[in-house]
Order: sequence, then structure tokens, then C-alpha cells
Amino acid sequence: MTIIVGMILFCVGFLLAIIAGFWSLILAFMDHVGWGLACFFLPFAYWVFVVMKWRNKSVRRSFLLGISGWLTILLGGGILVSSGELSIPSQTASITFDSGSEFTPTPSSSVSPSPTVFPDRTSPNDPFREAVNQAMKAAELTQKAQTSEQWIAVSQAWQAAINLMKAVPSDSSNYAVAQEKVQEYQKNLTYAQKNAQTP
Repeated sequence: MTIIVGMILFCVGFLLAIIAGFWSLILAFMDHVGWGLACFFLPFAYWVFVVMKWRNKSVRRSFLLGISGWLTILLGGGILVSSGELSIPSQTASITFDSGSEFTPTPSSSVSPSPTVFPDRTSPNDPFREAVNQAMKAAELTQKAQTSEQWIAVSQAWQAAINLMKAVPSDSSNYAVAQEKVQEYQKNLTYAQKNAQTP
């Protein structure tokens, strides 16, 4: 229910702000063409126009209508964000490799596979989040891998990320994304396995 209220407030606020903007622009053109052009092309000119013409009742009304529109947008957006509808998606690691391209890592000091690559399977609260974290670790290892052993560790990391993505339940809101990521991560796994076999 809160999502519907938030959406309605957001849309009503948007409409109020648009109407107020057009109304203010029309008032500026009615006062003088110079004011209208200035308000159209220069955002700060609108504020100067409102201050200079504040005694005009229509200018005050259009300004207050615009402010109420923006406040309603903020209120609706706040409700949507607090309900989780407009939450910012977590950044997912997505590296795809073209099998025809050559991977040339930047030289670095000796890199050994990290033993902390694999997720703790004792508390899989959110397999999607764990899979994303695992994929980010795999991507970091991919950037540094040079030896066969390092590429094996990269392969194992991508396989762990794939397994975690496959563990995302079908009733999860991230299920569709997880299925796409399985395909992407599979390409990365294939690339890493190919490099692990190359001496």
C-alpha cells in the first residue's frame, strides 16, 4: 500500500512541478519577451524574475505551486525509497572475455592464490550477495593471474560464484538477474580454465 501512495505522490508532484514550470514560463513571456527567453535558457533567471515580480499574485502562485510540486516529489520518493521500491541495486561484477582476444595482465609482484576466496557456507543468508562478492574476488584474481596455479584459483573462484548464483531461490527478487549472471560467469570460468591449461 505504501508503494502505491508513494507512486501517486511522486506522479502528482511531478505533474505539479511541470505545470508550475510552464505557467511560470508563460508569465515571464507575458511580462516581457526578454524575461521569457531568459527564463527559458538561463535557470537562474527564473529566480531573478520571481524576486523582481513577487508582488504579482500569479507569479507567487506559480512559484508556490512549483515548490509544492517538488516537495510532493520528495515525499513520494522518500516513501518509495523507504519501502525499498527505489533501492539502488548492488553493483555486480560482470566481466566477459572474448575468446579471440589476448589477455595481458599488468606485471605485479608474485601473486599467490588467496585462501579466503571461497565463501563461508555456514551462513548463506543471501546467496545473491555472496555470489556478487565472490565474483568480485574472482574478477580481482583474474586481473592478477599469471601462472597456471593462479588461473586454477581464478577458475575455482568463478565456479564458486556460479554455484552461489544457482542457489538463489526462484522466489527471490534477484532470481532473474542471478540466471543471467550464471551465463556471464560461465564465460569467465571457461576463459580462466583455458588459461589454466596453457603453460
